Amino acid sequence: MPAWEPVIGLEVHVHLKTRSKIFCRCENRFGAEPNSLVCPVCLGYPGTLPVLNGHAVDLAATLALALGCEVHQRSVFARKNYFYADLPKGYQISQSDRPLAERGNLPLTEHARSVRVHRLHLEEDAGKLLHEWPGGGPTGGVSLVDFNRCGVPLVEIVSEPEIASAAEAEDYLRSLHQVLLFTGASPITQITGQALPTMDVATAATIAQARAESQAMRGGVANCCHSICSSLRFVWVGSRASREPKNCSALSIGVESEI
Repeated sequence: MPAWEPVIGLEVHVHLKTRSKIFCRCENRFGAEPNSLVCPVCLGYPGTLPVLNGHAVDLAATLALALGCEVHQRSVFARKNYFYADLPKGYQISQSDRPLAERGNLPLTEHARSVRVHRLHLEEDAGKLLHEWPGGGPTGGVSLVDFNRCGVPLVEIVSEPEIASAAEAEDYLRSLHQVLLFTGASPITQITGQALPTMDVATAATIAQARAESQAMRGGVANCCHSICSSLRFVWVGSRASREPKNCSALSIGVESEI
């Protein structure tokens, strides 16, 4: 029987340190009164048009260069259509086929190797659903929504699926954290939700086999786990759990980050 090894890819969404949102002039600030930092543009009113925040592009390009990515001369925004209560427009403006940057490399701090960065692209954040009243207390079976976060500029950093252990996953996130601090691209206060890693885990008989099938893995393969992780501790636990095929069940974890 082959020895199973976890193969981990990480997608990290990071807020950019701008004074205003990515497509309008609303203030980009955490902690304001609910629904006080909104306008017809970020709420998606009919007839409104987005105008790109140039500083967000500069910060994203700086981060891409710090990660050794190739920054494209031309990138394209597109609508990602889906319905959710915290997305008032009914679509998210993101980059799909033509991202800002690709093919980077992040040296790990505690391991003598690097992890390749598949792509880095810009997009806007959605709002925030609340399932209790501010300050605590049940809402009586209803959910509240705060649209202040709609339109906050994000970069999504996608690694290649070649992280081989829980320790390497933690090392990758800590190394990325240092790059974010050095470049000043993000306020990187995870307790306020400004960095959220998503972990894709597969198991393979060998790492070489998994790398050879990396394109298939992105589309989803057998024993694939999609984990929403907002804590390094849960990245570690989730990737440890993937070592045995019988333990490869989907995780959905939402806690305050501890990076």
